[in-house]
Amino acid sequence: MQPRQTVPGKRIITDDDEMFNGLTGSTLAAEQTRMKTPKALKARLAEDRRRFRLGDVRVRSEGRPFDGRARVEVLAAEADAKMLRVRVEVCGNPAHMCAPHDLVPVYLESAPDRYVFMIALLEPTADQNVFTIEFTYPVIELARALGVEPGPKALELLKRDCPELGVTAHWLADTKGRGNDPDHVSGGVLEKGGSGKIFLRERTRADFVASETVRILEWNMAERLSAGRGRPVFASYDSILAPGRELATTLEAESEYQVDDRIIELVTRKMDALRLAVTTAGERIEEFGRSGPEDSDRPTRPYQLVSMTRSVRTYTDHYLDLVAPGPDPAYPLLANGIVLRRRMVDGDPVDTYLLSVKGRTVENGGERIRLAAQINLIGSAMATRRGVETLGHLLRDDVNVDNAFARVLHDVLAERGLTTLLKQDWAVRHVLTVVSERWRYTMRFDDATVIDFSADRAVGRRPDGGAGATVCGFEFGVGHPGPTAGGTPTAMSMRKRIGQWDSHAGIAPTPTGARTFESRPRPITRPYHVPADLDSARLFGKADFNRYRTLRDALIKEQFGLDRSTLVPGGNKATVLAHKLGMIRPATGAPPRADHRDQGPVVATRRRHARTGP
Repeated sequence: MQPRQTVPGKRIITDDDEMFNGLTGSTLAAEQTRMKTPKALKARLAEDRRRFRLGDVRVRSEGRPFDGRARVEVLAAEADAKMLRVRVEVCGNPAHMCAPHDLVPVYLESAPDRYVFMIALLEPTADQNVFTIEFTYPVIELARALGVEPGPKALELLKRDCPELGVTAHWLADTKGRGNDPDHVSGGVLEKGGSGKIFLRERTRADFVASETVRILEWNMAERLSAGRGRPVFASYDSILAPGRELATTLEAESEYQVDDRIIELVTRKMDALRLAVTTAGERIEEFGRSGPEDSDRPTRPYQLVSMTRSVRTYTDHYLDLVAPGPDPAYPLLANGIVLRRRMVDGDPVDTYLLSVKGRTVENGGERIRLAAQINLIGSAMATRRGVETLGHLLRDDVNVDNAFARVLHDVLAERGLTTLLKQDWAVRHVLTVVSERWRYTMRFDDATVIDFSADRAVGRRPDGGAGATVCGFEFGVGHPGPTAGGTPTAMSMRKRIGQWDSHAGIAPTPTGARTFESRPRPITRPYHVPADLDSARLFGKADFNRYRTLRDALIKEQFGLDRSTLVPGGNKATVLAHKLGMIRPATGAPPRADHRDQGPVVATRRRHARTGP
């Protein structure tokens, strides 16, 4: 059974597409390569297998329900002195598939966007949407591919110089007539979707420290915590950290506005009308904003909204604070606009305890981005006094360098002049309950940018009940919820890829053309942000952030008929509600910093026109 095209504008360019009519021979082959058709990618796969001597690759498919969009899961990976053995699962949701079928190259990766070779090329259909890939690769060949001396100590050198690899899958689509480009990416050393890494050895504290010389500008970073993955924070707090669940960090754009109930009704009505128009449009597609400045030499065009979804849910948030003993408690986090929050949603699995912290904010040209983190705790453990006390230790922790949650909290406390709070006597207490009705709309544009818009009406009360206070607002954002740009990569020739890998791996050609192996240790890819990542001015110049700003402003003006300059910034709704309830005075926290001290090297950020792969 072939899947129907469920998402407007999502298709792949096939080998017999009408655009190739009249072309023959080398001209046809060149055009198919440029458009990355199945035939061209199969030729690239065959060349990679020949060049890199990739032999035993087994692929099997099945039909199985999958609720997500698409995901890579590393099921098993191990290496001995002779062989690397890997088993990977690649899942896709038929509701998001292209017409006539999906096209998914799967790559071995040694660093973000650094591809060693293509492992497999998948063509999922609605009834065959889950693939299992098993492959083995000689350690000596892996060493050659990565520029490590392929001798008897190859595995030892790989563990030293290349301690981690990744398996990444790209779901391709032609959304703009430029070829089959990544519409969704999962896995890899960035572990997009929660998996994708292959560990050749356990990471150490020194690895994490060394990784901080590199800025990470991805909007979201996360890694599942479990024993054996070399995470000191999990080893220290495994009594409360949920195994197999993520510790995540996010760079969040603050585009939040506080409005009255009338505006909430207006924007939800307008968004419902927009969704209806997109759903029933047929060939007509709603357009917003422009893709470039009017005075630019590059042509400009509107962004096209190709699909839109809506959900309405109720959130219950427990805001926590660090409360000192005494009859007249103060609320230092609420009073200084610092969020420490447990979120609950109807339908959450039993024992769920999702805890978030919102950290420091930086500002540039009126735009704000903040650093946030979240962890998954064991609900039953947190129902005990010991569990709550252990959480207090986790929040104070300044030993485990990979405790990104505590580092986000410590950083914002330092900015607000509250560093000494960590050394004072306090306990973690639930001090405010906020119940929000939230309307959420997910908009997908033709360049693969996805933006979430949400509007909510929130009522806050003290934990013991009593009178409530209400605040309304709507928000856009990068990361939370924000755009996830699939990018519009272009093809990369074999010659360019080989040259890139020679440079990256440290392989220097000799005068005779032979290779000498001069590998050197490279840092691991850190699975979380650190506060220094927030201080890079490059954040505000990212292509997807600029697209997001353009679309946000266009939606506010063109769809809502509002003037953004007159909207009141939303800030921290819990602090606003706590003030309305008489719990605190108006927040006196420091304004967002606008300085950007760190201009260090950047790797883990996806370019708008990054390549598809090798």
